[in-house]
Amino acid sequence: GRIATLTTLAKNTQFQGDFSASQTLYERILAERRELLGPDDPRLAVDWNNLGATAIRRDRYADAEHAYRQASRLMALDPQAPESRQAWLQLGRASALIGLGRFDDAQATGLHALDIAERTLHPEHPIVANICSVLARLYRYTGRLDAAAAMAERARAIASETSNKLE
Repeated sequence: GRIATLTTLAKNTQFQGDFSASQTLYERILAERRELLGPDDPRLAVDWNNLGATAIRRDRYADAEHAYRQASRLMALDPQAPESRQAWLQLGRASALIGLGRFDDAQATGLHALDIAERTLHPEHPIVANICSVLARLYRYTGRLDAAAAMAERARAIASETSNKLE
């Protein structure tokens, strides 16, 4: 019950834009659940993911990269977890790596996310658009403007496809 209450509180503070407070709460939740379950329980992946997302919003890229790496490691230990979930974690990690200026690692991680999403979800899935946008940003930063334009165009095509379906 206590962890559920803390989680609701953390989500509310995040929703209100107080990422510092939500990070503190997510750290407490992780610590408590780690006490209960041990450090290698796959159920901690969600806590690491929440920490990663909050750290990104605060431009704390090293914290975010570490959190997404832990989430990814733990998720991989769960035979029940669909592989598609890794696409989100790898995308978060790629964003953090861009923030750290680790562009080669960011590219490898982003392309890994893209491969997982295309294979396990669908080439037109909205997360594919997100991944393509992040790769477009990476390619712009590293001066590969044709590759950046191609990725941005692909993201735009998926986004317009998705909004057409909603109409």
